[in-house]
Amino acid sequence: MKFIILLLSFSSLAFSQIHIISDNKQLKSMTITKKELADLYLKKTHTIRGIRVIPLDNKSNFQEFYREIVKKSPKELRSYWAREMYKSDRLPPKKLSSQQIKAMISSNQNYISYSSASVSGASIIAVH
Repeated sequence: MKFIILLLSFSSLAFSQIHIISDNKQLKSMTITKKELADLYLKKTHTIRGIRVIPLDNKSNFQEFYREIVKKSPKELRSYWAREMYKSDRLPPKKLSSQQIKAMISSNQNYISYSSASVSGASIIAVH
């Protein structure tokens, strides 16, 4: 089980590094912007440069990720998803534990998630 990890570093982040985790071989050769991640996690898009991905939320880093990447507080996020679920069929990404995320990612290369801890034996790619 080999994971591809994309590394984001932010000076204002509560945890000093955040890793984007996926088992998709195509993501290994590209960089991802904060805007692309925000659009993906708000389900405004289902692809990153033509590659279909399915976002998963990490229960332990959920608030920090959304505050820093998506630029929404928990209250703003609840309001956003209430509107989206009312006017369309879009649902927020599933919130899972780190163990569940690792299992989901290893079962399907289209899943993508984030973590503050690195995964051993993983490739790290800078994200801008």
